[in-house]
Amino acid sequence: MLACSIATNTNQTYNVGLQAFSQFRNGHGLQQVWPPPNSHINKFIAHLSLRGYKHSTASAYIAGISFHCKLHCGIDPTKQFMVQKLLQGMKRTNKHHDTRLPITIEILNAIMHKLHLVCSNGFEEKLFKSAFSLAFYALLRVGEMAISKGNTIDKLIQIGDVKLQNKCIHLHIRHSKTDQLGLGTTLAIPACRSPSCPYSAMQDYLHVRPNTPGPLFCHFSGQPLTRYQFSAMLTKTLHTLGIYSTEYKSHSFRIGAATTLAHQGYNNDIIQAAGRWHSNVYASYIR
Repeated sequence: MLACSIATNTNQTYNVGLQAFSQFRNGHGLQQVWPPPNSHINKFIAHLSLRGYKHSTASAYIAGISFHCKLHCGIDPTKQFMVQKLLQGMKRTNKHHDTRLPITIEILNAIMHKLHLVCSNGFEEKLFKSAFSLAFYALLRVGEMAISKGNTIDKLIQIGDVKLQNKCIHLHIRHSKTDQLGLGTTLAIPACRSPSCPYSAMQDYLHVRPNTPGPLFCHFSGQPLTRYQFSAMLTKTLHTLGIYSTEYKSHSFRIGAATTLAHQGYNNDIIQAAGRWHSNVYASYIR
């Protein structure tokens, strides 16, 4: 039950942080005592900062130490004034600019036009057209669509989560990064007059998708689409367009959609709701 109290990816991050903390203490001749003295934690934060770690990574590692201490020691030394101030100072001084580029509507439409050149068959073309289009218009995270490390098939959007009705895709997202309890949310993505229309792409894909339960996006064999395949196909298709930048990632669809909404004049509340962000982090996605 304790293992299920936090997300799989969070648990993995905590374990990496605890391992890094242990290696740091070994390398600096510090005793492996729990709860760790404040000086150990303070020196660890300074070490991470000097090594160029992101503030978000350092915060996640400290959160792992916090969780371990509360679970096994009943106290939390990471809440001490100095620890928190060091993390705040790291956030102010170690700023990392997000260099990922947005997939614009123009680029998405061009991708749709070129996919047949890089896909091995017609089924694969329809699969990736639908996946790329939905990733953009529904502002999806790739982990909601494709299997990856730290993810499980049951957390993906399933075939039963999609309904096409009245020129609109009704999409139920049962689990996401900001919905760890699996309360779920339903999105309505309307058809549009564009080569990348998500309704048309989904309609074409569902006509050829195997009539089997499981993840929405799967190969003809029934095997789920993977994050690696999603990213690899994106890179290949961009190369046919003469785009060789490594800053286009799977998240570029989500970044591009948020940027497009902002440029179209939608207010912040609508953008935040569209991407299911629970904080103002959405602002960092707008280019």
